[in-house]
Formats: sequence, C-alpha cells, structure tokens
Amino acid sequence: LALAAAAAVAAGSGSSGAAVQAAAAAAQAQTREADVRALANMVGVLDKKQRLLEALRQMNDEAAEEDGGEQGAVAGEGGGGAAAAKQGGGRSSDFQAMYAHLLLEMKQCNAEVQEALLSLRERNRATATSGAPAAMPGSTIAWRQQQEAMAGAG
Repeated sequence: LALAAAAAVAAGSGSSGAAVQAAAAAAQAQTREADVRALANMVGVLDKKQRLLEALRQMNDEAAEEDGGEQGAVAGEGGGGAAAAKQGGGRSSDFQAMYAHLLLEMKQCNAEVQEALLSLRERNRATATSGAPAAMPGSTIAWRQQQEAMAGAG
C-alpha cells in the first residue's frame, strides 16, 4: 500500500486525490489477489478431500461386496459369519494397509481444510475491521466507493 502510494506521488499526478485513488486501487487489487489465492487453496484442499472420500467409499463398497458373498457362503455352511467379521472379513494385509493409509491421509487433509478455513476467516475478519470491504466489480459497494472517490476528488 505504501509502495503504491509512493509510486503514485512520484509519478507526479499533480493531484493528491489521484494519488489516493491509485493507492486505494492498488490495495484493492492486492486484497482481491490474496482473497483469490485463499479461495483457490480452499478449493484445492476440498478437491483433495473429495478424492480421498471417493477412494474410501470405493474400498468400503468392495469390502461390503466381499462380506456379502462370504457371509452368504459361510452362513450356508452353518454360520461363522461373526468370526469372519472379527478377523477383518478376511481382508488382505494390503487392503488393510491401503485403508489405513487413506485414513491417515484423510486426517491430514482435514487439518489442511481447517487451516484453509481459518485463513479465509482471518481474511474476512481483516476486511470487515478495515472499514473498507473488498468490493467486487459491479457491486453496490464498488459503485458507492467509486462515487465517494469521485466526490472527494471533485
């Protein structure tokens, strides 16, 4: 912000109003860029979580299909379905290791979601307390800020 203001003054705009407008525009652009980065980070983390959920869902479906076939066969042989379920449904150690790995990745991903959410909340709080909400182009806030800037310059 200070750099943008100094650049506007050094350019010799001749008007302090123009320098203030240039500095405000530069600050808004930086704020908007930081907001976009924070949102892009959140979208990326949520995409990762969605992929992990899909992988876990697929593994759960596979396990349910295997359990359904095994329990039916075991039940026809006089029971024992509960014993098979206690032993992990006869899952291979590779299946169990992959499932455990996905759960650990999901735990890490949830921590990343929390961090990204905290970052977005902090950005929102900082924008709210700065007294100058980040205006989207074409919004009422942007129009009002533009009108106030023009009234101050004229």
